[in-house]
Amino acid sequence: MKKRYLIVILIILFLILSGFFIYKYIDKQRLSLSPELVKGFEVDTLFLKVAVSEGDKITSNIKITNRDGNDNFFVYIKGLENIVTLSEDNFMLNPGETKNVEIIFNIKNKDYGVYLGNLEISSESEIKKIPVILEIQSKNVLFDSNIDLLSKEGNFYPGDKISSEIKIFDLANVGRSNLKLDYFIKDFDDRIIISESETVVVDGKRDHSKTFNLPDDIRLGEYALIVVLSYGDIVSTSSTLLEIVDKNENTNSVSANNLIDESNFSIVVILIVIFFLAFSFLMVYSLFYRDKLLKELQNQYKRELIRERELIKLKSKKDYPKLNTHAERREYYRELRTVKINRIRGLREMYKNRLNEFRKIKMKGDNNKLVKLMKNWKSKGYNTAVLERKFRTPDVNEIKRKVSNWKSKGYDTSILDRKLKK
Repeated sequence: MKKRYLIVILIILFLILSGFFIYKYIDKQRLSLSPELVKGFEVDTLFLKVAVSEGDKITSNIKITNRDGNDNFFVYIKGLENIVTLSEDNFMLNPGETKNVEIIFNIKNKDYGVYLGNLEISSESEIKKIPVILEIQSKNVLFDSNIDLLSKEGNFYPGDKISSEIKIFDLANVGRSNLKLDYFIKDFDDRIIISESETVVVDGKRDHSKTFNLPDDIRLGEYALIVVLSYGDIVSTSSTLLEIVDKNENTNSVSANNLIDESNFSIVVILIVIFFLAFSFLMVYSLFYRDKLLKELQNQYKRELIRERELIKLKSKKDYPKLNTHAERREYYRELRTVKINRIRGLREMYKNRLNEFRKIKMKGDNNKLVKLMKNWKSKGYNTAVLERKFRTPDVNEIKRKVSNWKSKGYDTSILDRKLKK
């Protein structure tokens, strides 16, 4: 027993020291080979979308964090100069300091529609541009729409066809009506690339397919597909982001590489050290607790728990760009959090039932029966279909209708927006 303890202690010391020297070595190499990686700044959003009603004034915030070195910052708005004002446009930040800049949208005497621009943040070391979409619509809309791009995850090529599905909803039960749809594809200098119009008949709800042909000479970059829906003098808007990329470039690998923020390099190394410590803990566990069947039971539960969380996470990532306002996002995540809690709680009950059955058989000493039971559980997995039917993830369209219904009944959802920002 003493020999076993000694081996464990030596393994732990070796892993801790190895992790420490790996961290020091990699951090030194990072600074010596790429000193520019520790320069620059970060922002807390890559894309800003705001939907407002006629006559409203709304404020958004963006947080700027300086990573290294005393630096002067300049903030500009381009394309929306006559609509947007900034709380500050010139300031200095020390290393590690942050600044919240208020972006104030004042749409008084501005026509209905969707307006595009860029928020440009510059320092001595780098420049970042944040696309801004501003939707202006009637205060009490009767019809609403939502845009779904079909396939390609929003990436298209020059000369490509954009296939979309426009979902139209009768929010006020107006009944069979003729609606005018104006379509636009704009760049973020607010220039119109494509403009089309048509009239459609809507009775309750309609899924309307629409295809656009991109010009062969269109510039690469980010654009917005816009739908302006008119019913008499009442106007509602919807929009979605799309990107025109070079067909000859491997955009997937570029996107994957962009996901790696080199500024978090030290954090990655610390995680390696944590991994070594976790590994040492597992070594101790395997030396003193050799019940492989119980471990397998626990692993089955953990795998299913991870799978369930990933399903919910993927669904939220897919739905988030479709939500237009803070009130919609707040309500969506409130419902999603409830679904997540209920599903995990149900999964935990399934695991407890299996654990109780496992312990009863183990107490009887019937190892053969225990092995057969574990194989059966492993082959079947956890039947989560019942949980997924009982606790469904929120539907984006239902959320939009709920928030729109609140507005139609006179609820001030801007209060939710302000609370969310705080």
